[in-house]
Amino acid sequence: MTWKITPKILIVSILHVSDNKAMPIKNMIDIGRLFGFTGNTIRVTTTRLVRDGRLESDERGLYRIKDMDTPISRYVNAWKQGEKRMLDWDGSWICCLTPPASAGRRKQNAKALTLPGFREGLPNFWVRPNNLTMGLSDLKKLLVHQGLDPKAELFAGKEFHERLTQHWTEFLWPVGELIQNMEEALDRIAKSKARIHSLPADNALTESYLVGTETVHVLVKDPLLPREMMSPQYRIDLAQAMLEYNEIGKSIWEDESSGLFFSQSPSHMELEGV
Repeated sequence: MTWKITPKILIVSILHVSDNKAMPIKNMIDIGRLFGFTGNTIRVTTTRLVRDGRLESDERGLYRIKDMDTPISRYVNAWKQGEKRMLDWDGSWICCLTPPASAGRRKQNAKALTLPGFREGLPNFWVRPNNLTMGLSDLKKLLVHQGLDPKAELFAGKEFHERLTQHWTEFLWPVGELIQNMEEALDRIAKSKARIHSLPADNALTESYLVGTETVHVLVKDPLLPREMMSPQYRIDLAQAMLEYNEIGKSIWEDESSGLFFSQSPSHMELEGV
């Protein structure tokens, strides 16, 4: 597990999927205790999130996400669309040329570009297969939202030297590691599904959150490579298993959360710390 649950992550991820659209602080405290956070910690964190503009509250003491529709939330939630996020690959590439920058800015650029599957094909020149249904304009908004230098140029390119594209295709993406991560996530889901209904309610809640989050991270960080580079069956199998597991988790959370309703099983949707 490469991420850590914090009170901030927990509060934001729970509110993101609450179909009530707002939640009393009491419910947030009760959920926080399941993950080892004190009531005071949840209150202080909630106050900071309001101050930082992430949450808003009304006179009834109900809290909600201030902006539910951001480029990153749309990108993360798109895992449920599965193969609809991709087109057949015509051999062209989405390219991003980043301007010369300091080490800190280069690190920011790299973090933003890696999320939607870019890899550095040449110095300051990042590429990924041009097989996404997302248009370049929306992709640029996502990248800038995640920290890419707005001066970076994003465009589609083709007719690169064959030796160069062969190197990109064979070596830039760790296909074996991607497959292993998906197989391990699929195994975690299968094991959790076999035992989760026999667990005490509190344990079932936390396990569905943890396993769901681990799986969503694998699906969201998948670079969505075309079938010419990686079989899509691993992603298809994992996405289908997660859709089924999501319904199990959603049912468990609604049964144990004092009348709250959820659009899906809560999981860490913000990719903070990834």
